[in-house]
Amino acid sequence: MALKKNPKDFELVRKIGQTLIKAHFYEKAVTYYKAAIKSSGQNLAFCYDLADLLYRLKRNETAIETIENGLRSLDQQ
Repeated sequence: MALKKNPKDFELVRKIGQTLIKAHFYEKAVTYYKAAIKSSGQNLAFCYDLADLLYRLKRNETAIETIENGLRSLDQQ
């Protein structure tokens, strides 16, 4: 997994998440983005991508929580 090999290559990690979505591997993408968020310290781009996916999957409350957590992490920096 690219996340384990090079966790600082955020662009690559984001492209892999987007590729999983395009291939309709939605649950794998959710898991991947959650791991990316955890390892990146709440990278806002990953939070946005995950929230967007969760919204499309009709998981609106979780999508809102994801965005709020990402924004809170900005306040703490």
